[in-house]
Amino acid sequence: MIRVALTVFAWLFFLDGVLSLGHASVLGTSRDVSVLVVLYSIVALLTFLAGLLLYGVCFFTPRMPKRIVVTATIFLLWAACMGFPLFLWTQGNTFFVVSIIQLLMGTAFLIYFHEHGTHWFSVLRNPAENRPKFTWKNFLLFVAANVVILPAFLVLWVVNLGVYSLQDSTAGFIQVRPSGIFIQERLFERDHHEVHLVGMMHMAERKFYDGLLAGLPPKEKSIVLLEGVSDRKHLMKGSDLGMRRLSRLLGIDAQSDSSFTERATAGLEAQKKGGDNDAIQYLRADRDISDFRPQTIACLKEVMALAASATLHELFTRLGNPDSPLTRAEDQKVMMEDILDGRNTFILSKIEESMPGYSHIIVPWGAMHMPYLQQKLLEKGFHEIQRTDHKAMAFF
Repeated sequence: MIRVALTVFAWLFFLDGVLSLGHASVLGTSRDVSVLVVLYSIVALLTFLAGLLLYGVCFFTPRMPKRIVVTATIFLLWAACMGFPLFLWTQGNTFFVVSIIQLLMGTAFLIYFHEHGTHWFSVLRNPAENRPKFTWKNFLLFVAANVVILPAFLVLWVVNLGVYSLQDSTAGFIQVRPSGIFIQERLFERDHHEVHLVGMMHMAERKFYDGLLAGLPPKEKSIVLLEGVSDRKHLMKGSDLGMRRLSRLLGIDAQSDSSFTERATAGLEAQKKGGDNDAIQYLRADRDISDFRPQTIACLKEVMALAASATLHELFTRLGNPDSPLTRAEDQKVMMEDILDGRNTFILSKIEESMPGYSHIIVPWGAMHMPYLQQKLLEKGFHEIQRTDHKAMAFF
């Protein structure tokens, strides 16, 4: 029975590798691959379920050959995590690389467990079939191993999900790579107008802020549309959401204290005094807190209170407060509409207003705003002509 189950799993694993490689080869093309996608999805699901089933059997009998079952199942779990951290190196080719690895592994399994002198499609040999049916030693050792393996994969899955979500939600304006976190600057052009979309982080290394705007022609009409919600009515009492405290702990700069903010502030002051009209112009192009709805203001105040927590006990007490506006889904929805959607449309209107008077429009805004702005620029006839990567934070 184990030999039959092993054979079915080994061939499913191999077939899954073949189909995933075929799927990866046509991914993103215009070819009709609906049948292939359906077949691949079915085989991938069956392979994963078979792997988990046989992995569970490994707890109860030494007769299940762990070299193929454990190795293959761990690989499937790793592939389900999109090959993290492999995808930090391979980026868009990860699916293709993982498919090749699986195909090679499946081929090696079939060759290794093939019984010499039999047909290739016959039942595979089981080198562990003469072992006892059950031993406590096997059970306890496998349990002990999984006390380490399963939490490790849970952590890996959570980290992978966070990294993938970050890159996906910013349309790649934030890139996590082995050496650090990179921010993309994308340049769009239409009718002699250029729009620079510069993804920003509230905290980054000093070099990142020092290098912003370095490539702009100094004597051409350029304007920087600055992000930064104002608080003219002092509703938030000047809090910075704890960014200064966190940036000091990480040994990096908060955007509010950066050289970029200093240059922007100096530029705004010079403009008030009637400075050089040929210099880069700056414009505060964001909303005011008073423009937000009461639910948003309440949520932001709660976030600031969390950031200002003096102890972990205070922090967890606030997080567990059932009356917090952050626990109400409707309030969270309103907040996201105000601080993301509403500000997206506002900065887009500022870009359009700036076009008649400026050749270069620079938009150094949070990376979460960039997917919307990029989409709207493309819809308005702009086309992307350049991408530049800036290292915002080094891992080592």
